[in-house]
Amino acid sequence: MIWMAPLHGITDYTFRNIYAVFFPNIDIALAPFVSITSTEKERVQKFFDFFPENNKNLEIVPQIMANKSEQLLLASQILHSLNYKSMNWNMGCPSTQVTKHGRGAGLLKNISQIDQILNDYFQNTNFQLNIKIRIGYDDNKNFVKLIEVLNKYPLEWLCIHPRLSSQMYDGDVDLETFNIAYKNSNHRIIYSGDIDNIEFYKSLKSQFPKINDWMIGRGLLSNLNLINEISQNRKKFSIDDFKLLYTQLTDNLIDRHQNEKVVLGRLKELWQYFHKNNFLQHLNLTEILRSENVEDIVF
Repeated sequence: MIWMAPLHGITDYTFRNIYAVFFPNIDIALAPFVSITSTEKERVQKFFDFFPENNKNLEIVPQIMANKSEQLLLASQILHSLNYKSMNWNMGCPSTQVTKHGRGAGLLKNISQIDQILNDYFQNTNFQLNIKIRIGYDDNKNFVKLIEVLNKYPLEWLCIHPRLSSQMYDGDVDLETFNIAYKNSNHRIIYSGDIDNIEFYKSLKSQFPKINDWMIGRGLLSNLNLINEISQNRKKFSIDDFKLLYTQLTDNLIDRHQNEKVVLGRLKELWQYFHKNNFLQHLNLTEILRSENVEDIVF
């Protein structure tokens, strides 16, 4: 199963719906997180990206940012009202704006807190919970303990990005530490991290043959042929295909936001990855990022 990873500010429902049309072999998406700060009440509108009517082209699992069981329980009630059966708890986001508040990968500093939150959560609800983690904050010395704690609970699945939070997205993924979870976790495991070419994907499948779920984020943008290669579709994604995708995505963003500056900012984020495709490398990324209008981006 191929999962679309959550890229905050990029893979919202507008993006997901367009991508699902052009890449039907993407099976499901983990939607970018909604942050829950209250323990008593949250506006349902805050969950707009998860609304079923906004996600008709691709199945999603909603992701929640929280650091208290009460926040997770509140989110589960709202998501249940939207007819969802499960949610993801984000313990993988490495952004310092998140981790400094003890959220995302910041939770990995305190395994006992994670244990207590999960204990409280499962004592109060049957709403399915799955988790996305990294292998540690500054080091991986507590990773074995983390897996032991997670094994105590009936998680739907466990997604692992085998980097430390402090690495952000730098350096290599740590497959040796990932293997600890592969051998010792009781849960269905989803691998996430650096799948941006078919050779690495095949290597991972060879090293971890029991894994059937692969989550891909930046590689879906920087290598637009990757999904076809994984699904053994011989059709190459061409610059003409890209023009259609890009036009539809731009038009949908304009229709949704009605604000060219917002749309231009989104497009510039996307171009940080798009330009890595072989058929787009002739373009000058610096010029694209200097564009003052959507129409200035020509290819």
